[in-house]
Amino acid sequence: GLIRAEGGNDPVFLAQVAANLCFFINEQKLASENELIFYCKLGVNMRQLQRQGAKGLDKGLRESFANKVSKEYSLLARLLLQAGRYREAEIALMALKNAEFTEFLRGKPTGGAEPIPLTPDEKQLQTEFFSVAKELGDIYTKINRQTLGVETINATELARQSQQRLSLQTQMAALIKAVSQRLDKPVPEQNQAFKIEDSRLIGLTRALATSSQGDSNVLISYIVEERVTTVFLITPTGPLAWQLEVGSQTLNPLMSQLQEAMLRTGDYKPAAQALHRHLIRPVQEKLTALGQPASTWMLYLTGRLRYLPFAALMDEQGRHLVETQKLAIYTAAAADQAKEAALPNWRVAAFGSTREHPRDGLGPLPAVAQEVAAIVRDKRNPQGILPGQQWLNAEFNRDNWQQVLNPLSGSRPGVLHVATHFLAKPDWAQSYLLLGDGTEFRLPELYNDASLSLHDVDLFTLSACGTEMSNAKADGAEFEGLGTLLQRKGARSVIGTLWAVQDEGSAKLMEAFYRARGEQRQMSKAAALQAAQLQLLRGEVRSPTPGVNLSHPSYWAPFVLMGNWL
Repeated sequence: GLIRAEGGNDPVFLAQVAANLCFFINEQKLASENELIFYCKLGVNMRQLQRQGAKGLDKGLRESFANKVSKEYSLLARLLLQAGRYREAEIALMALKNAEFTEFLRGKPTGGAEPIPLTPDEKQLQTEFFSVAKELGDIYTKINRQTLGVETINATELARQSQQRLSLQTQMAALIKAVSQRLDKPVPEQNQAFKIEDSRLIGLTRALATSSQGDSNVLISYIVEERVTTVFLITPTGPLAWQLEVGSQTLNPLMSQLQEAMLRTGDYKPAAQALHRHLIRPVQEKLTALGQPASTWMLYLTGRLRYLPFAALMDEQGRHLVETQKLAIYTAAAADQAKEAALPNWRVAAFGSTREHPRDGLGPLPAVAQEVAAIVRDKRNPQGILPGQQWLNAEFNRDNWQQVLNPLSGSRPGVLHVATHFLAKPDWAQSYLLLGDGTEFRLPELYNDASLSLHDVDLFTLSACGTEMSNAKADGAEFEGLGTLLQRKGARSVIGTLWAVQDEGSAKLMEAFYRARGEQRQMSKAAALQAAQLQLLRGEVRSPTPGVNLSHPSYWAPFVLMGNWL
């Protein structure tokens, strides 16, 4: 178990001691994998505890904390994968995702900060390590208080404390040496806290393989470090991992180039092809060698990769990834719902706003009216695709919105479609969804409503919503954070955009998506999104506005499906 942050057991100090050992030994290549894993586990587990107090930090300290956490979790996950300890690596990746969600919520507690499991040998060593570290930390605190003049200690007591410090430092050095000896042996499967059969990700891919009506799938996670990237691939037959000799030093500039091209609908192909070569081709080659090509890829992403429009990546022959693969984003928030059977019939509750919001520089969305009209079939629009109800502009007020979010009866439609602005602000409490009457529905209203349940919602679509890509540090936290929040409330899947898209292109793609899926299920949600994106890419859906070329991926690539793709 973890040492609690009381009686001098400071998780910040303990985490830093373990993390520094982990990074130093890793850089100097001074120890075995098992020893490195042990120190990284100690650091990460104390970070898990420390996260519970992150909400009290200011923005700068939270960001610094998040950056440190990301490096520690990523290194631990990579080491566990290299050692073939896949279940523990999976837990480390899920912990990182939860930490990223906590950062999106600006430190609000999210739960799920459980420790990474330890083997029996690791548990015993942790007890000994933290016992000495605690005593050493207490001594340093006392000596520092004397040095700073906070507390006066006589010469005899100061000498005693200095001698105790030297003794504890000797004990720590001996323990560090003992760690290497005691862990320098294979970790038998039966001693691991979780066996590979307990893997949630393997269980998901196997369940989908039997329930997706022949639609094969794999789950892919990339762990990006400064100089290397580890690929974690899970197929229905099991997991494997390997390392790519490319890291954030190379990938981040390419992602920035692609981002810039998307913003100005410019030449995206050089960056798209380079990123495909680094990230996609190795996976395709591995799947071919395994004889397990998959039509649907579930991507489990962290860091800046969350903002990468994978659908737009292009091979050397000029084919976009969306032309060969159906894509979905896996989030741990939707783990339980990810394999639930698809609803056979869809009804929709659609909300839309064409309004501008000058205070925050949000322009009008004139195409939203035609988008809602094309999707909803009712007395006003008998030609609509799905039966349901619509609320446009003034009708999209707080009362109607709340009645659908918190229905009194169980008659809510399986699809909630929202076409309006979503603005993510640095102060999370000020981030909001713009309602049709011009008022703001703030995210804390969604987060704090304990009674709100979306478990009967098969799809929550945020079609005109998006976060601006103008920030060079943008990493997808806002979009994925909002999607995760909705999924934690029970929604099986979420469609949204990685950046603010032109509303006419959004309307055309949404209409194509719902028509492809159909009122009565004709194909999976992932397949329907792929079909809609291909219609824009191939020019089968055109814009009547001069100069708007909907075939450019800026219009269709930012649309992402999170969660249940069936």
